[in-house]
Amino acid sequence: MGRFRNFMSYDRQWLESVGSEDAHAQSMWGLGVAVRYAPNPSVHHLAKILFHQALPALNSLTHSRPLAFCIVGLASYLHDYPDDPIVYGWLDQLSHKVWAFFHRHSSTEWPWFENHLTYSNAKLPHALICAGHFLNNQAMLQDGLHALDWLFRIQVSQENTLSIIGNKHWYFKGAEKSDFDQQPVEAISLIDALAEAFAQTRDEKWRTHSHLCLGWFYGCNALNTPMPDLQTGGCSDGLEYESISYNQGAESTLSWLLSGLRLQEIERFTCP
Repeated sequence: MGRFRNFMSYDRQWLESVGSEDAHAQSMWGLGVAVRYAPNPSVHHLAKILFHQALPALNSLTHSRPLAFCIVGLASYLHDYPDDPIVYGWLDQLSHKVWAFFHRHSSTEWPWFENHLTYSNAKLPHALICAGHFLNNQAMLQDGLHALDWLFRIQVSQENTLSIIGNKHWYFKGAEKSDFDQQPVEAISLIDALAEAFAQTRDEKWRTHSHLCLGWFYGCNALNTPMPDLQTGGCSDGLEYESISYNQGAESTLSWLLSGLRLQEIERFTCP
């Protein structure tokens, strides 16, 4: 199959014969980023080899978010290898699948890829923005920007703070948006997408939106409570109904740290 797996027992035996679509897609995303930002030639070379070995399995992906994860990874790879026709072909194929989700489900009131919003929502418009840029497809790019703008606006509270869609009941079309629990990975997903939107348009609203998202970590949220613990260097796993979660996992901590780095990148765009 050539698919990445992510569940292994303590005695180092795989617990699955085929990995999930998310496991493969997020590995592709990580490898694409590694190719672009590798700290030395050996990491760059290994990431490039693994990236190409994993490409054929992209044919087996069917769900929207795994497709979007892959697209972001493909776009990252193309920053270093803009003349790679194989990767361009995969980008074109996968992005049109995600775009088809958008056209199938979107409406004036609900400009979205599905009839619900669950996890890593911002990766979907992020993927269209990346692909629209590299494929020089302005219609795709504009649909990505439109969906991202809507996604951001429905997550801004009356107090003008970020109120992330919670994972308790998510948000289904025609139902109420779940307010809790809110997770840091959603904030970094939004910031990543907003940074890409700013890079492609230089519209100041995307930069302003990204600052509001970063503020979520530092207490501009529904509980007015900072998420990072500066003594441990970790970040809370979630914003719950009455308090933050006191578990500080790697995903949450990296989400917090990467959010700050992404904001620095945006600010470099605006410096004279």
